[in-house]
Amino acid sequence: MRRLIFIAGIITFFSFHGRAQSSVDFKTVDSLTYKFYETQNWDSLIYIGSDAFKNNIDYFYLRMRMGIAYYEKQKFRKAVFHFKKAVSFNSTDDLAMEYLYYSYLFSGMKAEANALTKKFSEKLKEKLKLDKFKVIDEINFEGGPTLGNNVIDTSKGRKGNANNYLLKEDELTNSVTYFSLGLRHPISKNISLFHSASSIDIAKIQNIQVYNGLVANDYHIYQRQYYINANFYLGNEFSFKPAFHYINVNYDKLVYSFDANKKLFLKQESFISNDFAASATISKNTAAFSLSLNGVYAQLNNGKQKQANISVTIFPKNNQNFYINSSVTVRKDDSVRTVFEALVGGKVAKNLWIDGFITFGLLYNYVEKNAYVVYNINDAIFNRRGISFNYVLNKNIGFSLHYQNIVKINTSNIVTPDNKNVIRPGNNFINHSIIGGIKWTL
Repeated sequence: MRRLIFIAGIITFFSFHGRAQSSVDFKTVDSLTYKFYETQNWDSLIYIGSDAFKNNIDYFYLRMRMGIAYYEKQKFRKAVFHFKKAVSFNSTDDLAMEYLYYSYLFSGMKAEANALTKKFSEKLKEKLKLDKFKVIDEINFEGGPTLGNNVIDTSKGRKGNANNYLLKEDELTNSVTYFSLGLRHPISKNISLFHSASSIDIAKIQNIQVYNGLVANDYHIYQRQYYINANFYLGNEFSFKPAFHYINVNYDKLVYSFDANKKLFLKQESFISNDFAASATISKNTAAFSLSLNGVYAQLNNGKQKQANISVTIFPKNNQNFYINSSVTVRKDDSVRTVFEALVGGKVAKNLWIDGFITFGLLYNYVEKNAYVVYNINDAIFNRRGISFNYVLNKNIGFSLHYQNIVKINTSNIVTPDNKNVIRPGNNFINHSIIGGIKWTL
């Protein structure tokens, strides 16, 4: 039966297209699109509807049928465009509003969906159970370790290089432990806030080679962080998202000095710093892609940084089932560096999405994801790649697992025989980051 309907649709394609070359009339368009709507022949409906628009035929029911056709084909971003047009013809139609709302949600446009609800009738709000105001509508928890192999053969260094320096200091990162708790809550239909408090514990070894000997000092860097992000939906699929990330860093480590006779002195000192990153993103959603522009001003490790980023996500199937993202970041402090990132992801099974990404460029004192993630550890990231798994258990609970393979390079602080400080590149090492998360939508 479906085969016969398909064949009939193909025949109608060509017969209609032949007539359309000279004139397309409202009656024919309305009759055929209604027929294909009734028989759920979505491809034929879309073909004829698209031809009708080219001939300046446009009205509420045609937009509804086109929107439903794309919706049934799971091309939700295309459906958004047509349901918006339908609403512009009749803003009081509950069915058009409901279809537009779910098209936004299934396209990943939650801010647009929330803003739309303020135009809903009381009947539609009651149907979708949207009357109740929620103080908190989302809770996020994530955390996990970053494990590494950052080791140095210090015995080789002592024997081979003792005459080349008075002192050589290497700072090795052993492991990093991260935990974060985040809350999202609405301020209005167009504004929401996201807060996050996080803790990072970085295990370090300070190796000081001097006088043909070695002083090894284990210590920890503790970071306490607070992040806030506001999402202002501006209308017409535009959003503005300012953000601020505060970072308190404290640790105790050995500090060295020499007197006039090149005698070494070591003492334990405490260090405290208060760093920050301020960021702002403006984004635009369309049927085929999402575009975002981001700017950052940060103070990290006693230095100031500026960043500019452009990111484009393409949706070849007009939905969340397949997407490709590419971004370029230009970072400026004492020098200018460029970072490129590419990501490919999509739905691979029921309720399961997988993303894979790769980053090119030196990441040092680097900020990303609208300042949610800040790389302020002294070990610069040489390159990285990773994979993420996101599983949606139901409409309220989702799980995530993120793995990153990170190649880092550390530096050595050298005190030369003439008592000058020199910083030299150290060894490359690999970190394995495993972060798991859970999200509750209330």
